[in-house]
Amino acid sequence: MFAQARSIGTRLLAATGAAGMLFSAALAVALWGLWTGRATFRNYAEEQAPELLIYTQLYANGLQTGQALRNIVLDPTNPKAPQNYEAAVKEFGDAMASGLRITADTPDRQAALRQVQARWEALLALQEPLKARSLDQAATLKLLNQQVTPAWRDIRQQLLDLMKAQQARMAQVKVDSLNRFGQTMAIALVAGLVAGALGTLLLILTIRNLQRRLGDLHSAMAGLASGKGDLTRRIPVEGQDEICGISAKANQLTEFYQGFFGRLGLNAQGIASGSTQLSATSESLSSTAAQLDAHTQATRTTSQSMAAAMDTLSASLEEVMALVKQSRTLADSSEQAIQHGITTGQDTARAMEDISHATSEMIKAVSVIQEIARQTNLLSLNAAIEAAKAGAMGKGFAVVAEEVRKLAERSAQATHQINQLIAATDEALGKGTVTVEATTRALQEIHAHMADASETTGRIGASAGEQARITRDVAGLVDQVSGDVARNAAASHQLSATVSEVADTAAELARIAESIRGEVGSFRV
Repeated sequence: MFAQARSIGTRLLAATGAAGMLFSAALAVALWGLWTGRATFRNYAEEQAPELLIYTQLYANGLQTGQALRNIVLDPTNPKAPQNYEAAVKEFGDAMASGLRITADTPDRQAALRQVQARWEALLALQEPLKARSLDQAATLKLLNQQVTPAWRDIRQQLLDLMKAQQARMAQVKVDSLNRFGQTMAIALVAGLVAGALGTLLLILTIRNLQRRLGDLHSAMAGLASGKGDLTRRIPVEGQDEICGISAKANQLTEFYQGFFGRLGLNAQGIASGSTQLSATSESLSSTAAQLDAHTQATRTTSQSMAAAMDTLSASLEEVMALVKQSRTLADSSEQAIQHGITTGQDTARAMEDISHATSEMIKAVSVIQEIARQTNLLSLNAAIEAAKAGAMGKGFAVVAEEVRKLAERSAQATHQINQLIAATDEALGKGTVTVEATTRALQEIHAHMADASETTGRIGASAGEQARITRDVAGLVDQVSGDVARNAAASHQLSATVSEVADTAAELARIAESIRGEVGSFRV
């Protein structure tokens, strides 16, 4: 039941409900005891005590009747004596009627009362001559002493016996009531203690479970916030409540980070490899430029020699042709190297675009982390409010809510640091992109110049092949070759400068790749 709870409130409500059911059971036992005691008390107050009161009233009314009769006999002139006698007889009769009604369910006691009633009526019959004063003094005293008084004594004794028996029954009822009340109180106390212990145990187990799971979540998030977390670790998800939802989101975030940093490491490795290749290409271009410059200088020397010594034109023609072929070969090699440099620059630009795309993905991930931190902060605030509403029972949960809020703040700080790192990476990528684009444009310009140089070299070869029949144009061709050689020299110097820039760019890319690899290496993926 607790594992399937969809919220922490449901868990606490279930534990509190179980404790409440146990307390309700204890309360039911206590109420049952009170109900049983109420029935006993009603029996005592509505049946036993009124019956004893009836016996007492019969006894008192009998005494009053006898006293009133004596007043009639001894003080004939007292006008109130007959009235007192009639009132006492009437009250005796009323009390007898009440007693017969009360003892309707107890045949033995009702039979005793009817026997008392019969004797009382016989006594009243004996007292009629005394009440009427129809006897002389001697007969009155004889009747009073020998018949009336003994008859009253029998009635009195029977009433006293009934009173004693009723007192004994009431004492027994009292003892039974006290015993039953004591047993009920003992059962209710034991049930209450058991209910309290079980309810407290359920609440403690529930709170300990919540504390343990929150501790796992705190440990995992602390590892991520430290910048050196284990991205292979997953938080166990036990149930369907809010903590399980946060744990599942944290696991998804960890999986995203794991894949993201893995891809980032591969991209950094690709950048490092491309930088190494670009550096090697730059060295090759530098060597080619140096050779081209050297051959250009040699061509200039040869041209000057041709202008100064036209008489050795035939012998120099073969050397010119050889130099032209060698220059054509070198131009082709330079063109291939430049084309390779352009391709490498384009590959580098694409790699930087991939890095920029990965940076965009990082920004989205950081936005997701910030949203989770904000929602976690709101959740901790709501939990603190609910804990404050719960009073003393919510103090422990308020501490948990405060820890969750601190965790959200630390997550926000971590995302701020990641944003700074991403901003630095994006700035470096921007610089690298600008440099690569400049390098590519420079290589394209060099390629155009090399095409011009190759075309010029072809024209030199054609001119050299036709040197025999167009000797009159040799001077002009020599001037043209000198101009082309000067342009080749300038292009060679420009190529060297461009190659130097490419080398610097490759070193910068290698440094950025190493920095990214260092950042990724702080996480275990």
